[in-house]
Amino acid sequence: MGGAAGHTHRYLIPSLQPIRTRQNPADTQTMTLPDFSTTALLVIILGLFSGSLVKGVLGAGIPAVGLPIMVMVIDPAQAVTLFIVPIAISNVWQIIESGECREAVRRYWPFLILFMAGVWVGAGALTSLDPQLI
Repeated sequence: MGGAAGHTHRYLIPSLQPIRTRQNPADTQTMTLPDFSTTALLVIILGLFSGSLVKGVLGAGIPAVGLPIMVMVIDPAQAVTLFIVPIAISNVWQIIESGECREAVRRYWPFLILFMAGVWVGAGALTSLDPQLI
């Protein structure tokens, strides 16, 4: 179960090989679409569905529930990347449904700025750190 650049990954389902999107481990700019197996896709869908179900019931919890499920078959950087869009969509949807979008932006704009900075730093860390550290 060796990965790119000599890293070893251990997944709960050992028959699945780690998915790498880098064509060249030294090149962080060259990315391709991952080639997930059918089993990996089903586990990813289960993670997204489970996290979304908890978010719908409790109002929070997509990453807390879904990420541990997805990390069984893919590395953490990919799991986080797959969760960015559903989390953003559900949060925007909640703001729009509340009918107080302008008030929310006015009230929480400092958090939005910090969020964007955090995404920038976090994305850089996920793409450059050793997966064993994550």
